[in-house]
Amino acid sequence: ALVDSSKNDAAEAGETGTPDLRRRLLLAGLTCPQPNDALQWRIFPLVRQALALETSQDAAALAKHVEGGLPKVCLAHTSKSHLRGLVNLVLSRSLRCGRLKEKNKRYSLPPSENPSVPIPEGILGLVLKELWTAWCIETKKPREVG
Repeated sequence: ALVDSSKNDAAEAGETGTPDLRRRLLLAGLTCPQPNDALQWRIFPLVRQALALETSQDAAALAKHVEGGLPKVCLAHTSKSHLRGLVNLVLSRSLRCGRLKEKNKRYSLPPSENPSVPIPEGILGLVLKELWTAWCIETKKPREVG
């Protein structure tokens, strides 16, 4: 879930004269903690993770990502058409609430749902062993990372 922010900050460079060449960690691309009971897993965190990793996707691609992310216990008694229906329900409700955007039947995250943090230049080549993320319990959004 890394992104090069130099492209996004090129427009801002017109004001300051120097673009921001840092990389950013997309918090929505991180795995959201799910309930211990696999039958109570949430679909929206999986949809948000898929959209954070890929800029925009259609409903079929999102359903495929959700199916790949759910535990086998969840999928045991759920048909593919039922799962697609659940994903479509999550998409329609999230559009109504403003947690997703839709353009030409492709979904994407608005900036408020896709926060990112800059990665210090000294650690770009290093591998992180641990990453602590503070998640909002109500909205299932990542708030802080350390």
